[in-house]
Amino acid sequence: SGEVRAIDPSGGSLGTIARGEAEVRVIGAVAFVWTNLQFDGDGNALAGALTVWRRGESPSKKADSSAVGSVAASADGSRVLYTTLQSGGTAGVLLAPVGEGTATPLAAKVGAQGVCQERMQLAFVGPGRGRPVVSYCAGAAPPFTLEAFAESGGAGVKLGDSIAPFFQANRSGTALWYQQVAADSATGPVRAVTLDGASTDLAEGVADGEWIPTADGTTLVFRAGSSLRRVPTAGGASQTLAADGVLRLAGVSPSGQHALVGGQVGPRTDGDPTYDVKLLPLAGGPAVAVYNDNDARIDVLESPFTSDGRHVLFLSRLNRTGAAGELQIVPVSGGTGFFVGRNVVDAYAVSRGDEPTSLVVVDEFTSDVGEAFNVYLADAAAQKVDLLATQTTSGAFFVSQQSKVVYSYTATAAEAGIYLSPVY
Repeated sequence: SGEVRAIDPSGGSLGTIARGEAEVRVIGAVAFVWTNLQFDGDGNALAGALTVWRRGESPSKKADSSAVGSVAASADGSRVLYTTLQSGGTAGVLLAPVGEGTATPLAAKVGAQGVCQERMQLAFVGPGRGRPVVSYCAGAAPPFTLEAFAESGGAGVKLGDSIAPFFQANRSGTALWYQQVAADSATGPVRAVTLDGASTDLAEGVADGEWIPTADGTTLVFRAGSSLRRVPTAGGASQTLAADGVLRLAGVSPSGQHALVGGQVGPRTDGDPTYDVKLLPLAGGPAVAVYNDNDARIDVLESPFTSDGRHVLFLSRLNRTGAAGELQIVPVSGGTGFFVGRNVVDAYAVSRGDEPTSLVVVDEFTSDVGEAFNVYLADAAAQKVDLLATQTTSGAFFVSQQSKVVYSYTATAAEAGIYLSPVY
């Protein structure tokens, strides 16, 4: 029961998008809503009837059965990609306008069960309307195939076979990067490819998933064995940043100056591994020790740096499960940092130019009414923390170009509702 509604941040309803129990994803200005949900044995929503909405458009039903989460929206918000599930555990990938209009089939029959559904990636590459790009299982099971399509759809151009499912693209849409990993190997080459299929090998023997392009798209940072290296994304010789002692690459600063790495694995035998915390300058030079105890999680936060790259973020003093802990905020230039929360599950860097050191921090706890969240605003430079809300039921989300945070509160009937609060 219930409704999914759009609400203007300045007040007032923009209308009802769908009715019934729903899963919702928002990409840019586009909302994707699944109803009539189908669940797996653990209660996770797998598929449902898909409705798409954008401000100024009426809600548009796209499919009776579509994989939850396997969607994309173009940068200008005019077009969407989604799946429509078919019999036999397969799906079609379709390109359509946000509002009413004809859908164009792209990959007509792709695997849509298990890991194929969970790790399929749909994207529009490039500014404006963008080019549709899809990584999908060509059969009912991996490996994945990477394919690009013309702006209007049509026949695809194969960009890679037997790839790890996730790819990245530069901002202009002129190049993509992907990793090719054999089923029995934890390493593989990383390649650059253009949308017409021309490829360049950038690095060999890269640890599975441990490669990160810098924000400007000019350099690829990667771990090979216990070394950390960098290579120009245009191709050429790689440079060694650390010949040994790197066991995890967790992030590259938005400024392109530092890599966040772990050099020692902690003693935990349950859950994901923990590490010490080091920074390696991408211009070369010795590693900087940030945190010497090997009990930190460095690879779970949405933002491992503030948006100006001047503070590094990681979790320590973890809870029993190892999935949450104190959020440590430490200057990359050295000096004393500070911490926020006790059971932090995520932190989001504010990327507005006037607030490059601000964070929204979500701290999870269990209250008398069940799972709930504290939401903090933090200023890394000023080492300032404000409690924005307590006992929220859905964490917090940015709206209005990151000038406001929205959250829901249901702890008391008198105050239950959806709230907006300004970021610093």
